[in-house]
Amino acid sequence: MTELTKDAEKRALETCEAEPIRTPNTVQPHGLMCVFDADLTQLRHVSANACEYLGVPPSDLLGKPATSILDDNGIHALRNALMLRTSKTQREYLGPQNFSGGCYPCAVHRTGDLVVLEASPAPEGTASPHPKGLESLRWLMARQHEHMPFSEGIIKTVRDLRNMINYDRVMLYRFRPDGSGEVIAEDRTPDIQSFLGLRFPAQDIPRIARNICMEQPVRLIADLSAPDSELVSMPGATERPDLTLAEFRGTSPVHVQYLRNMGIRSSLVLPVIHEGSLWGMFSCHHRKPRFHGIEETLNLELAGQLLQLFVGNMLSQDRAIKLADFQKITAGFGERKQSGLDDLLDEADWMQLADHVCKELKVEGLSICSGTQRQEYGLQPAPGTEAGFDAELIPTQSGGIACSSKLTPPGTGKPQKPVTGMMRIRLLPDHDLFLRLYRTEENETVRWAGAPEKTTETDDAGTRLLPRSSFEEYRQQSAGHSRAWEPEDVVIAEALQTCIGRSVDIRRERLERENNFQLVIHELNHRVRNILSLIQSLIRQTSRVPSSLPQYAQALENRVLALARAHDLLTKTDRGILPVTDVVETEFAPHPAHQYQLDGRDVFLDKDTATVFVLVMHEMVTNAARHGALSVPEGQVSVSWFQRGTKLHLNWTEIGGPRVDDVATTGFGQFLIQQAVNDRLDGQTIIENHPGGVTMNLVLPGAIPERDIRKETIIRTTVPEKPATSLPRTFDHVLIVEDNPLIGAEIRFALAEAGVPIVSFAPRIAKAVEILESERIDAAVLDVNLGTETSQQVADRLREKGIPFVFLTGYAENFEWLTDFSDVPVLTKPVEFGQLAAVLHEATTERRSTQKDNRRILIVEDNTALRLEMLDTLEQQGHEVTVAANGEDAIALSSEDRFDGIILDMLLSQENSKKFRGSLTLISRVKRTTSDKRDARPPVPLLAISGGTEIDGGYSPLRTARDLGADEWLRKPVREADLLAWVNDLPRRR
Repeated sequence: MTELTKDAEKRALETCEAEPIRTPNTVQPHGLMCVFDADLTQLRHVSANACEYLGVPPSDLLGKPATSILDDNGIHALRNALMLRTSKTQREYLGPQNFSGGCYPCAVHRTGDLVVLEASPAPEGTASPHPKGLESLRWLMARQHEHMPFSEGIIKTVRDLRNMINYDRVMLYRFRPDGSGEVIAEDRTPDIQSFLGLRFPAQDIPRIARNICMEQPVRLIADLSAPDSELVSMPGATERPDLTLAEFRGTSPVHVQYLRNMGIRSSLVLPVIHEGSLWGMFSCHHRKPRFHGIEETLNLELAGQLLQLFVGNMLSQDRAIKLADFQKITAGFGERKQSGLDDLLDEADWMQLADHVCKELKVEGLSICSGTQRQEYGLQPAPGTEAGFDAELIPTQSGGIACSSKLTPPGTGKPQKPVTGMMRIRLLPDHDLFLRLYRTEENETVRWAGAPEKTTETDDAGTRLLPRSSFEEYRQQSAGHSRAWEPEDVVIAEALQTCIGRSVDIRRERLERENNFQLVIHELNHRVRNILSLIQSLIRQTSRVPSSLPQYAQALENRVLALARAHDLLTKTDRGILPVTDVVETEFAPHPAHQYQLDGRDVFLDKDTATVFVLVMHEMVTNAARHGALSVPEGQVSVSWFQRGTKLHLNWTEIGGPRVDDVATTGFGQFLIQQAVNDRLDGQTIIENHPGGVTMNLVLPGAIPERDIRKETIIRTTVPEKPATSLPRTFDHVLIVEDNPLIGAEIRFALAEAGVPIVSFAPRIAKAVEILESERIDAAVLDVNLGTETSQQVADRLREKGIPFVFLTGYAENFEWLTDFSDVPVLTKPVEFGQLAAVLHEATTERRSTQKDNRRILIVEDNTALRLEMLDTLEQQGHEVTVAANGEDAIALSSEDRFDGIILDMLLSQENSKKFRGSLTLISRVKRTTSDKRDARPPVPLLAISGGTEIDGGYSPLRTARDLGADEWLRKPVREADLLAWVNDLPRRR
């Protein structure tokens, strides 16, 4: 045994980390362990004490299947447990099972491609009483609702745990940032040593052991004086099974000696995990062996999880109180700032905030700096030393925050005085604005549980650490470091980061919003005036063309809608640019595809040109539909375009239409085109009326060069192929949700004209929900933006009820929640009723054709966990699932004949014969009921599953089920993929 040198310490720590404590190949002697392959057909490893439990030596068991040691009940329970996804992350309790050598409670879990089965007899004649089971857990759960300060709560928690398990000493051990730990609460018998307030060095619980604590919810060592039992392997089995989750995993010799030196014979550890990290543990010691059965261990595991929640809740409550107090003081800080850094360093505000920060975070000084600007408060580092400290700071999990409690000036190797601790907070992610907090050196007396100096021993296996022989209190003066930065300090620092960081930009954002608002108002006024002028011109010019009043109204409406489409397409992009392809395709969409041919790549137009271009295309398509090629089935229109520089060139050619001489081809349309293109935009347009049809050559300025086009998403609204004039008769009641009464009345009148008997109008969400819940609705029209509220709630409810609906929107509202309704049609105001009717009809048809391909499934399974597991798996895929826990319920449900398929466990009740007969009765009943000659539908497909083997004189449940008519059978554990494949292949019987 030697004192530890630096080199020896390094070798010893490496040896410690390399110890195979996950794969020890040993088992604690009070339990049986069997390790099978994944299919349970081969026992690959078994504990050397197998003869005590099974009456057969390990050599006679290795290589045999699980059926050689477990009866059919046990195999069934085992396969059920292995079907649970959680069997890979926790032990699954099987209850008492009949082994070849006796009846023992057991548990199972998966590890890689192996299955670990553990069993042990219930403790008898132990010196101490056992946990009080569910009664104790219920009482412990009731305590979780009590609210108390952390310091008071942890004392009560360890007292509660000791009363529950009756160990000699129960401690709450908290890990410190450097890996060492401290006992912060304790309850014990008077005659055992107290460790309250004592620290333990980090090497006492090495990193590999702490990692295991994150995975194993309870660790028991029943008798430290009893040697472990060897795990015997079958010939050729070279793998060492990972026993991390195993209750009877073998012990580490160093750890056993460590605990013996404490004077104890058994130990129990319940880890405390908080916010994803190992915060600490409940460490329980007893001076006599304590044998916990598997059932008791399950209770202890649940108790540990409850205590873990209790500690976590107390920590969170304490932190929330501190954070709330801090935020009250800092809440107004950002609002008082005017323009950013200059005002942030204002003396009065800064001094007030700095004083509070120092008190809350227990720091002696701080500074804030950006470039050459700096403001200081309290203690500051020695001149010229601060820059070198940054390299020593350790980043935290919070972005932009780093800290150290032991700073050394560059090149000295000695702690820096008077500042030995610093936390640096980056206040803005894109700016070198830093807040630094300073702490002075802390001279403290550390109370260790034994002298912390390490000793080693070297032999053929290498250099290893030796456990301390004494745990008597050892006092040590600690210097050269500041008070440690705790996780709670980081949380306060995050709040400070948010407060000050936001204050830098708050005024800038406010000024920017005000400037943007003025620009928007100016642009809006400009656009409104332009739109009103255009509409005035449309009204005046349209009236000059001789026509009847209905013709005049229709022509005017079409031109206003074209103008609306132009603005809609413009506002769908964030730069006010318009793709030519969208405009052309939108105008031709209502016409048969064989009557037009479009040829051209995307050319983008600026907003001034785009408005005119939309009207030009509308007039040309309208004239072609009324007088030209689109007015007869054999007519065709060809449109091609290209970009040259900043100009758009477009050619329009009509063929196969009526003779131009026989129809009127001049009017406001051509006048509008020539005036807008030639006069307003200084473009060129040549329209010629040839006997074969109209041609047009168009040249427009305002085409944006390709290099200036930024890739962007253009929202496209729904445009039906053909307007509809009426709605299907299935629409007896349509709901309109629209806050504008004039628009609502117009839609209401149009729907009534189309033959909808009942049209309900709701200007507000509350009224819409009331109608939905009280009346039968066949379809709905929802305005997206209802002023102070949106129609999201109504849309969610309609989707839940499966009712088709469409959205109406103004000028490109952008609500994030609309992305959840990407399959719902969107129409832009002003809307033509023909469009609305067509889209409503298409929405209904689409909903029916794309309805989720779900199945109605009945699951008959008596194992609760497995029943819920299959239920969850199928419901996640959209299937409708009904469950039954026994044959009687299943028969009653199956008689309703409403299922697409039935999944049946072949063993349902307590006795094998009853289980088997109950399952066969159900199969017979299902086949007989669904094969009735009066019912043309085929029998319900049935999947039989079982974990059993053979019962009742050699009968196989699965083979018999197949012979009696089960369509398919699978042996447990059933793979999720196989289960889903069977369900998804089922035909629907609806």
